[in-house]
Amino acid sequence: MKRLFILITMAIAGFLACKKESKKGGTVAGAFNRKAILVNMADSLIIPGYRDFEIKAMELDTKASLFAGRPTEDNLSALRTSWLNAYTTWQRVALWNIGPGMSEAMLSNLNTYPTNVVKIEADIDAGGYNLNDNFAKAVQGFPALEYLIYGDNKDAISIITAFSDAKRAKYLTDLTGKISALASKVKGEWGNSYRNTFVNAEGLDRGSSLGELFNNTFLPYVEMHNREAKFGIPAGQRTPQTFPEKVEGYYSKTYSKQLALAAWEAYKGAWLGTGYTTGKTGSSLADYVAYMDSKKSTQVYTKLRNQLDAIGSTIKGLDNNFNSVAKNNPEKLKEVWSAYQSVITTVKTDIASALSVTISYVDNDGD
Repeated sequence: MKRLFILITMAIAGFLACKKESKKGGTVAGAFNRKAILVNMADSLIIPGYRDFEIKAMELDTKASLFAGRPTEDNLSALRTSWLNAYTTWQRVALWNIGPGMSEAMLSNLNTYPTNVVKIEADIDAGGYNLNDNFAKAVQGFPALEYLIYGDNKDAISIITAFSDAKRAKYLTDLTGKISALASKVKGEWGNSYRNTFVNAEGLDRGSSLGELFNNTFLPYVEMHNREAKFGIPAGQRTPQTFPEKVEGYYSKTYSKQLALAAWEAYKGAWLGTGYTTGKTGSSLADYVAYMDSKKSTQVYTKLRNQLDAIGSTIKGLDNNFNSVAKNNPEKLKEVWSAYQSVITTVKTDIASALSVTISYVDNDGD
């Protein structure tokens, strides 16, 4: 009888152990495998994305050198194409604001806008500048390049003529050289030790990989760099007036929507675990949300998917040039702001609670 009691007790304990959701990891039988999310994210999304970005950044640097050495219309056209390819690719990796990307300040170094054209021209005239200075964020990266190769309402001939100045040509190649160097450094760090650090930190606390993602990517990145910078600020969401001059893609006048869509697709793909090159989905945070739905009889997964799709639909309905939208119909930009806001609220409340993720990031939105 005593032996039977012990066997029953052991069976109950084993059953309860299988049902338990470990805070340190997801490999316990019956619990969601959180490490699989991180492995798929690193190997199928992040590393392939940075590898592609490195290639595009190197191509941009090459085209800039060709144009600087021989400023012709053909070389300018090739440089503009390479700039757009690299900039669009950047939008697909910009959200990984953790680890090497954060330590190298990729977001501020590569995409601070509006760019400071007064200081750019002053630096070119002086022939002396330090792009690594903390106050130089607004005179470099893709927005500064855009100003140099498109100008402010200048035709191609005027831009080509301006590059007869050797100091201007050097500034151009210094900018593209730094972009290429940063892309290679961050890709290299992810491909070496940081990949293992990332996939093995499988908990839910602030120092874990999922904790870092929620506190640096899934909330602040999308709030500040997508919702606010791309839509809210130009539309005057929080101010009495609009700021059409603060849109992304201001000088090219054509690519605001393309850049915004690339950023949205990357954010959606990060939730769904969509492979960067394959387009196939793997183990993902959305799967984890669906798993918790099944345990709690909720429907957060469906809510999240619908809200992510709504963002894309709203962006696709905009004109290509957000500058003209901000001038003539800013409410359209505010609609995208609201669509992003719905997702952010869901992440902060429903998802953070369901997954028990430690959120230390604080904003003043009131959502």
